[in-house]
Amino acid sequence: MLSAAAAALLLGAGYGLCLVVGLEEVQRLADPDELGAVVALFYSLAYAGLVVPYLVALAAPSTGNANALLGVAGAVVLTLVGVLVGERRRALRNPA
Repeated sequence: MLSAAAAALLLGAGYGLCLVVGLEEVQRLADPDELGAVVALFYSLAYAGLVVPYLVALAAPSTGNANALLGVAGAVVLTLVGVLVGERRRALRNPA
């Protein structure tokens, strides 16, 4: 029970830090006219991520735990590639 409480505190703190850093990044990148819409999109995507453990648990009986987690890892890699490509394009358009 104590380890579950410690894990909950650690994961909650990590999630809070991710939200703060993400919102700071959104504020840095968004145009002032679009800030409200971009913040709303950020929150929508951040909270949609809370459904991932449920989807893994739903898929695990038919695919196995390892394959379900590999699917999540694949989605993470694809997201990272998309972010890096988008950042690279943005940097090439706006050289500082």
